[in-house]
Amino acid sequence: MQKIPMKVLVGIAVVLSLVTAGLVYSYLKSQSAETTKKGEPVVVATVDIPGRTVITKEMVKVVMVPPELVQPGAVNDLGKVVGVMSRVPMTLGDQVTDRRLAVDGKVPGFVGQIPSDKRAFTIAANDISGVSGFVKAGDYIDLIMTVGGKDVGVSKMVLQNILVLAYNRNDNMDAATKDKAAASEKTGSVTLAVTPREATMLALASETSRIYLALRPFQPTPSYALLNTISTDDIIYRPYVPKETASTATPTPAYTPAYIPPAYSPPAYPVERVHSSSGVTVIRGTKVSSN
Repeated sequence: MQKIPMKVLVGIAVVLSLVTAGLVYSYLKSQSAETTKKGEPVVVATVDIPGRTVITKEMVKVVMVPPELVQPGAVNDLGKVVGVMSRVPMTLGDQVTDRRLAVDGKVPGFVGQIPSDKRAFTIAANDISGVSGFVKAGDYIDLIMTVGGKDVGVSKMVLQNILVLAYNRNDNMDAATKDKAAASEKTGSVTLAVTPREATMLALASETSRIYLALRPFQPTPSYALLNTISTDDIIYRPYVPKETASTATPTPAYTPAYIPPAYSPPAYPVERVHSSSGVTVIRGTKVSSN
C-alpha cells in the first residue's frame, strides 16, 4: 500500500479546518440573526405594582421584546429590580425602566427627604422670627410660641430638636409695601419635619400666636430642656438668675460671745420687812428680828 505524503495530509487537515470554521461561523451567524429577530430581553411587570412598593421576584419576569418596542432606560436584569422600591405605579405588562425605580431604595425629590415617621409642615418666618435667614435645610431648631401684647404676654418653648427640610425667603416685595417695617422683616417660610401631633400643634399656634425659631448648634445633642411657661411677671418681678452666675460666697457665721452670764435666780425664800413704831421687824423664813 502506497503511503500518502505528509504534505497531502497537511493540506487535507487545513481544508477540513477551514470548512469546519466556516460551518461554525454560519451557524453562529444564523443564531445571532434569529435572536435579533426575536427581540431583546426586558424586565416587565407580571402584576400591578403600586407606587413606593418593594418589588419581589414574583412581580416581574424577563421577556423578549422587539428592538423597536424597547423603552428608553428599560432594565434587562432581574437582579437590578428585585428588592428595589417602585417610584410610580406599574400595571401588568409594563416595562420596568430606571425612571420607575427609586434610587438606592429612596424616592427622589423632596418627598424622599421626609423621614418615614414624619410629616412636612410649613410655617411663616421672617428675618426676626427666622434667625435672620441663617436657618438652612438640614439644620435643627427649637420653636418658641408667644401669646399676648407688649404689656402682658406669655411665652413657651413648645417644640425642640426639629429637622428643617427647606427654608424659603421672599425678597421680592411690592414697592408700595416697602416701608420701614417691611424692609426690616423680609417674609418667608420654613418647612419642618414633625410628627402628626406636632403638626396640629403648629397649625393652632400659627393661628393664635407668633412663632420664633431658635437655631441649634452644628452638632446638636438630642437632649431636651425642661422649661416652664414664661410670663411678663416672671421677667419684671421674678428675674431669672442662672445657677452658674449665682453668688457662692460663704455666709458669715453668727457672733457667739465667749462668756454668757448665768440667768438670775430669785432666793429660795421670801424676805419681808415690817415697819412698826418701835423699829423695823425683819422676818426671814421662820426667824423674826427687830432693828
